[in-house]
Amino acid sequence: MLLNFGRKKAVKFLVAGSVNFLFGYSIYAFFIILGVSYSLALLAATTLGICFNYFTVKKFVFESSKNAFILFVIGYVFQYILGVFLLGRIILVLDNELVAGICTMPILSVFSFIANSWIFNDKK
Repeated sequence: MLLNFGRKKAVKFLVAGSVNFLFGYSIYAFFIILGVSYSLALLAATTLGICFNYFTVKKFVFESSKNAFILFVIGYVFQYILGVFLLGRIILVLDNELVAGICTMPILSVFSFIANSWIFNDKK
């Protein structure tokens, strides 16, 4: 069910995800450079990214008419928790919060695609 969306949606997700990543990572990096802790920097990036990402994922990727903002936010709460966990572990190894932020992206992207495939599935 989750992967029945095909290659077109996956490519659109990668395009939207790249734009969303640049938006969110810019916010994360900005706060890291200011000296804010990685968990608060990620919280700021996640919070500001939710609205931006909701519309790109909902309309561009999944072409959904479904009003699923609350489910989308809940998905992002889980993504934030996973992100903080991953960042903490990667920072222990790399000792670089900016690089760690990039290293978490592949795992968080897969999580996000699966969650959003379920959230915006109009056939539920």
